[in-house]
Amino acid sequence: MTYFFETYGCQMNKAESASLEQLLLARGWTVSEYAETADLVIINTCSVRATAETRIHGRLGWYSALKKERNGIQPASNHREARPCEVPVKKLTLVVTGCMAERLKDSLKRDFPVVDYV
Repeated sequence: MTYFFETYGCQMNKAESASLEQLLLARGWTVSEYAETADLVIINTCSVRATAETRIHGRLGWYSALKKERNGIQPASNHREARPCEVPVKKLTLVVTGCMAERLKDSLKRDFPVVDYV
């Protein structure tokens, strides 16, 4: 199983992501270079600044398109780098954690059904 992290915000969020990563590695998970090929994506959020929340909402929209693409519904645009030509189709699990997730848990679940766990 593979994972991919997106971490927004302060040093505490970076440290929390590193701790979560160590737990995944200890359980045999491997890091994915691309979100598009990961089995699990964890978005560690920040709500200190409105710009961070806006970016995260945009990313959730992008992940919604990616999940649809994996189900053969529509293509998702690329975010960071060119992805490999052949991407195996597999289920994506999306987790949102961090202070924004804590503060907006109910609205994230309601407004972004793409999110599997908050």
